[in-house]
Amino acid sequence: MLDKEKQRFHEMAEKDKARYELEMQSYVPPKGTVVGKGKKRKAFKDPNAPKRSLSAFFWFCHEERNKVKALNPEYGVGDIAKELGRKWSDMDAEVKSRYEQMAEKDKARYEAEMTEYKLKCKNEQGGQVQGQALNLGEDSQLVENYLSLLSNETLSDVTIQVGLEKFYAQKAILSVRSPVFAAMFQSGMQESTQNRLTIEDIKPEVFKEMLRYVYVGKVERLKEMPHELLVAADKYALDRLRKICENHLLGHINKDTVLKTLALADLHHADELKKQSIQFICKNIKSMQGTDWKDYNGAHPDLVAAILSAMTLT
Repeated sequence: MLDKEKQRFHEMAEKDKARYELEMQSYVPPKGTVVGKGKKRKAFKDPNAPKRSLSAFFWFCHEERNKVKALNPEYGVGDIAKELGRKWSDMDAEVKSRYEQMAEKDKARYEAEMTEYKLKCKNEQGGQVQGQALNLGEDSQLVENYLSLLSNETLSDVTIQVGLEKFYAQKAILSVRSPVFAAMFQSGMQESTQNRLTIEDIKPEVFKEMLRYVYVGKVERLKEMPHELLVAADKYALDRLRKICENHLLGHINKDTVLKTLALADLHHADELKKQSIQFICKNIKSMQGTDWKDYNGAHPDLVAAILSAMTLT
């Protein structure tokens, strides 16, 4: 191998070394672990732990990804992910329910196995789960450590271009949190091999907030961008973030934004949000006289028909 070719692997090794040294600064060995020269640390992750359950969207992707690729051989991994997202959004609720049932069954399997696993660990170790896995959420420094990864170019292995801004991230974290990102990176397509992604349909500030959720499970600017975050969460199959956005919008329906909320709820199959938005319009139609119903009917004739139908029943 030429020196020039070796250089890439040397750089990868240096990145991994820097990541390891950073993580070791805050690493606290599990109780009972022997750490020292010439001695191995006990494995942190138990290989016998139950496999996490998959979301409905992930089951859909697993079944449809090869079909999409076969029909569109010229598609890159990003195109395939977009097509899967589009098909998922356009899917009838009755068809989608099959994947939701698969996800619910898998979730029940995981919860049952996890309950048995915890009980086994408790009996074997006197109530202390191996590796303190259940107590990781109590480590306040963990959140800070993960947030620091978002701005650390040295430890990143993928660059994401969103508008004029660049975000540095880690494929493993993105893939674990989002089946859409997993589909992008688990192939030899251009986006995976070049370690670069370009996202054109999300604003940088929205993507930044979505990344915050992906890394630490929290959002700080939900009140500023609930509609935009709902769209992003649906695109990347972040089901819990999507539910957070839906619940926020359900509690903040008003005449200024209800039509926008209704359109998004319909597009992204948020059935309860759609129902509540229509009920709000029916009750407050007199105070919405300034609304340009002609334009709205042109863009969303089915929704206007649904509103009129609901009004005849009240």
